Amino acid sequence: MPDQRKVLLLILKLLSDAYLDAIGNSEANEEYPTIWAAVCVLREIAVESDAQREHLVGWLTGASGAGVGEGCGIRRAAVAALADRKDSISTVLEKSLNQFGDQLYIKHTPILQQEGEFSSKFCLEI
Repeated sequence: MPDQRKVLLLILKLLSDAYLDAIGNSEANEEYPTIWAAVCVLREIAVESDAQREHLVGWLTGASGAGVGEGCGIRRAAVAALADRKDSISTVLEKSLNQFGDQLYIKHTPILQQEGEFSSKFCLEI
């Protein structure tokens, strides 16, 4: 299992660095094919496997933040990959809302991480 998690994290990093970093927060139509290609990769690798899907949910909602320092594109792709799984996307939203309301978390989490998580939670439309 730890090896599967490492592979998923490496794929997320590769997709982000090689393809999605250039994508900003705009809603330009030319960005859609790149994001959807990343969504398809993530669906094949992570969403069809229960363990990998849990790793992806954990990456999106973990205390370290979903791809802190990465662009919004990888988070958009990860959320879109989970969109068809009602239980997984509900878990992501519930954990995210709980985390945003936690005063201890707000006071002690670096601002870069909070901004990254904020953009991932509220730039989700594809």
